[in-house]
Amino acid sequence: MRKKLENFLYYYKFHLVAVIFIIIIVVVLITDRPTDRKSTLMIADHTSAMNMEKAVNMMNDYEKSAGLEQGQAGFRYHSSYLEQDKVENINLQVAGVDDYYDCMKEGYIDLVLNDITGLKTVKENEEGETEEVYTKNYPVVSLDKVFTEEELKKYEPYVCYIEEKPVGIIFDECKKAQEFFGDDYPTGNHYVIQVTEGSAQKEVVKDFFRYLIGE
Repeated sequence: MRKKLENFLYYYKFHLVAVIFIIIIVVVLITDRPTDRKSTLMIADHTSAMNMEKAVNMMNDYEKSAGLEQGQAGFRYHSSYLEQDKVENINLQVAGVDDYYDCMKEGYIDLVLNDITGLKTVKENEEGETEEVYTKNYPVVSLDKVFTEEELKKYEPYVCYIEEKPVGIIFDECKKAQEFFGDDYPTGNHYVIQVTEGSAQKEVVKDFFRYLIGE
């Protein structure tokens, strides 16, 4: 029996370490999940590289301006979530953990922040010319699904258009982003904040955008 155990550990030690690591992550996420579910506004940094201290300071400031209780507005890294299609040998639903993309569909994640290069790809059109197009690689909506035409006009200086669609707000050009982040971004590219499918009709999303531009 001891020999079999030694052989098992020898051949499967890396598999065992990987399984233990995944279990630890799941336990941590289960512990943290109530914060996501009870939050009024949750932003996910798709780059997982923004300055977390500055992001938390901004969210605390928003809570005060919106009259929210501490902890109701959150900012989390993409890496804080799990994705079902990237996790083997475990069912996130059975484990009680929400899939990253399901959180966007169901409104547990309200806004997603991404490097603008993560939203664009280049393709060749019929004339053989290259053009940038929008890559919708997660469940978000264009701003015309959130704002009326009249409401959207006041955001015009900050709107990011791809394929003539208003896909999001250019975060780093907004007054509050400049106040808290200055020029401290992971890359020199623009950063775009987008609205998720599950939160397109939430008034708090509009309220946060008003806060961003200093209205």
